[in-house]
Amino acid sequence: MVAIIGVLPAAGQGMQVSLMGGYSLFGSTSGYNIKDSFSASVVVGKPIGFGRVVEFSYHRQDTKLEDLVGIRPTKLFDMTTEYFQIGVAQEAAPGEDTTPYGMFSLGAVRYNPGSSTDPKFKNLSDEWRFAINLGGGIKLFVNETVGIRLSALLMMPLTFGGGGLFCGTGGCNVGIGASTVFVQAELQAGLIFKLGQ
Repeated sequence: MVAIIGVLPAAGQGMQVSLMGGYSLFGSTSGYNIKDSFSASVVVGKPIGFGRVVEFSYHRQDTKLEDLVGIRPTKLFDMTTEYFQIGVAQEAAPGEDTTPYGMFSLGAVRYNPGSSTDPKFKNLSDEWRFAINLGGGIKLFVNETVGIRLSALLMMPLTFGGGGLFCGTGGCNVGIGASTVFVQAELQAGLIFKLGQ
């Protein structure tokens, strides 16, 4: 019953589709670097009321992995980085033509190695990691159906290092350790469309 009541504000509201492009930055760790380059994303959102929008997003960056050991960075191989995420965006001024928003999402990142002239990297396979994204931006609608969306994200793949469970007279505690690898920032701009108004 609570779930049904929570979904009711979404009745009659349409979808939001954002098509964006920009630049992914940083991504250095342990002597390796994901080269800064152009990135693109598609975000499909469904308003659920109270300024909240559930969003499914796909982010793609065609880039290179570099070795930072040495005088200057050396290309190891081409690589595609893809983020598959689901999350929630909270709008600060829902229903207005201009509204800032903050967002959180979680999902996975896929590192897909491409071509290389080095025999050591000829038979690499793709690698998946759990990942979370934090960020925000602004939506500026020029009419009822089309607007401009600006986005800034911190994209954080996670590597889990272990966990534990401890129980005592006061109850039980669960702990999980995780660290981040190849943290990147993404700055993008593009168009947002309201469908099914």
